[in-house]
Amino acid sequence: MQPNNVLTDPERMQCAFAGVDASVVLIEAALTPQELSHLRAELEGRGFRATGGRYPAGYRDNDRLVFDDPLLAARLFDQLAPHLPAEVRTADGARAVLVGLNPRFRACRYRDGQSFRRHRDGAYAPEPGVRSERTLMLYLTDGSAHEGGRTRFYPSADPAEPASLCITPRAGLATVFPHDAWHDGEPVTGGTKVVLRSDLLYRRCDEPDRSPVGDDIRHRGYVWDLAECGPQRLLSVARDGCVRRMLRVGGQLRSDGCWPLRLASPTSVACQEGGVVLVGSRHGQVASLRLHADGTASESPPRRVGRGAILNLAACAQGFVASGADGAVHLLSDDGAPLARHALHQGGFLWGLAPLSGDRLVPGSLRTLPLPAAHEWLVGGERGRVHRLRFDGERFHELARTPLRAPLRSLAVHAQHGTWVGLEDGHVAELGGTGSTRAHAGPVTALALLADGRLASGGEDGRVCLWSVAALRAGAHSRPAKLLTTRRDFVTRLLPSADALFCAGYDGCVTSLDTIGLGERRNCGACSGDTVG
Repeated sequence: MQPNNVLTDPERMQCAFAGVDASVVLIEAALTPQELSHLRAELEGRGFRATGGRYPAGYRDNDRLVFDDPLLAARLFDQLAPHLPAEVRTADGARAVLVGLNPRFRACRYRDGQSFRRHRDGAYAPEPGVRSERTLMLYLTDGSAHEGGRTRFYPSADPAEPASLCITPRAGLATVFPHDAWHDGEPVTGGTKVVLRSDLLYRRCDEPDRSPVGDDIRHRGYVWDLAECGPQRLLSVARDGCVRRMLRVGGQLRSDGCWPLRLASPTSVACQEGGVVLVGSRHGQVASLRLHADGTASESPPRRVGRGAILNLAACAQGFVASGADGAVHLLSDDGAPLARHALHQGGFLWGLAPLSGDRLVPGSLRTLPLPAAHEWLVGGERGRVHRLRFDGERFHELARTPLRAPLRSLAVHAQHGTWVGLEDGHVAELGGTGSTRAHAGPVTALALLADGRLASGGEDGRVCLWSVAALRAGAHSRPAKLLTTRRDFVTRLLPSADALFCAGYDGCVTSLDTIGLGERRNCGACSGDTVG
């Protein structure tokens, strides 16, 4: 098999991916009919699985199969390498050269109206200095075999912006595009569409344009969550399966330890006053972690507490409270043992969790005030409701629920400055109040209320904005008081401190943003000088 008819159109792509190295390659006949038939049969033999329950409703609902095949990766790389981008620039300006193909393949099958909403692809980093920068998508079925199913590319996350480029599947066609490119999978309204995805791996071969931060203090994958763990110390968990501790010194973050977890796919983290750390996973498990003075850590065996990802953890008087993708709220002991569970009716993915007692407590932070045995919590998510729960010492009770204009993606509570929600449609709004504005082009994925009456918001558009709560309530805000930063990928978490705001995202970085000096980022580094990624 010899691929042919390699098509590129950089000028057209530049319109589609503003601000991105916009090289898209289409390779016709990347696979022969015999190879296509063999691959389709092999995938059906391995067995696809429904994604329902692992992803929010409306985000993706196609059937999926994940498998490792180094031999297939090597064979495809040998065949396609002459037609692939041999060299790229990374997000921080470093030159990187093509070295291989990710041996982990993701096969997707679409039928009966299934789709994949507008998104960016995640990166894979198998070792320091090597990271995927491009997606390789192989179409295994023809457009004639189904209705719909185009791959559509967009200029941004803004749902109001139409597609700039549409690719109709053709059996044997390979498409290569930057991970940063916004794209979706159009609903398949008839027949069956099958695609196979991998990633192009690149090795850094020179220093970035900005002052580098060493590989030993970078997360190699999405950073999902942050938590305080003592004076001037933070914890982060990421897709690379590590808990990393950072120390804030002179306004900068420095690595203060990194511990690989036995717990697979960590998604959330919280810390008690005594230093007990609890980590939640994508698979509904938790593990307790104790960080010792000698730099070692001991991890408990994982416990299953939910039927979906643990999306939030927060310390409380009894241990920890968790909310998850299974629509349930859990009370857990210090070591993660289940103490109580409350399943919300049609709860769905519960993206937001915040306490109402103890106004200095925020999700993921230390328990800074003694909390009563009876404690109230707000929780909300993809069903577009906020639920008020009370724990009476034995069980949770639902006291009230408030409907929202759109699904909830983030939640922040402060005793003086109210309760604010970040919504799927890009709005931030005060719960039960009049303050509301369109804050982001795409879902608002992180919120933090500062003690001085300002609200920080982060979104899938990569922006972190600062708003005046008073101005929002007065209806005087159509633009943020300050744009703190724009990242290259989704913002996943915002964590406030006395004089700074810590920000984590899909780009693998944790950043300290100065909220006193007009929010300027300090000392440029790989993501900023205050960066651990």
